[in-house]
Amino acid sequence: MHKFILILLFVLSLFSCGTDTDTGEFTVGSDYLALSNKVIMIDTVTVEMSTINFDSLVTSNMSRILIGNYDDPIFGKVKSDSYFQLSGTNYALNSSGSDTESINYVFDSISMILKYDKYYYGDTTKVQTFDIHRLIQKVKPNTDDSSFYNNSTLSYSPESLGKISFVPRPTEKDSINIKMSNEFGDALFQKIKKEKLQILTALPNI
Repeated sequence: MHKFILILLFVLSLFSCGTDTDTGEFTVGSDYLALSNKVIMIDTVTVEMSTINFDSLVTSNMSRILIGNYDDPIFGKVKSDSYFQLSGTNYALNSSGSDTESINYVFDSISMILKYDKYYYGDTTKVQTFDIHRLIQKVKPNTDDSSFYNNSTLSYSPESLGKISFVPRPTEKDSINIKMSNEFGDALFQKIKKEKLQILTALPNI
């Protein structure tokens, strides 16, 4: 009887030591222990991305020049520079009906005079500094679009043509007189004599 029990226990122990592969059962961690494991990555998702600039506002062909900076509590740092081209229809120096030739005229001085139109934004009690530079790039959009935007920029010479610091008075009947370089003014005057003139100017805020 004892021999029969020992034989039965031995037979049961043989079945219990069988592999899970033979029985079709799943053993936790077996995939990590197998030497034949392979990692296969399947990518069936294509990500399409684009950049959208939400703050593109047309700023060309405006009726006023906006210059300055302001730390707005909602919009943050707001800054405005101005780029413009001066042009005219007639640069003749001699007056109508006068026998004085333009060759007799001489250069004296040059200034840029900016007039207020009573519009302002921000704190007008702070000292403003304007610095005039000459553009070295044509006033033309870089794309097929015919407009300039608030994020458009033009290249200008680092040399200052005129600079002024002042406290603005936008509601007064006053103007800003910026004394400009005599060298620039004389060169401009010579072009006026020849009636061949094109002025490109940048007025960045400091």
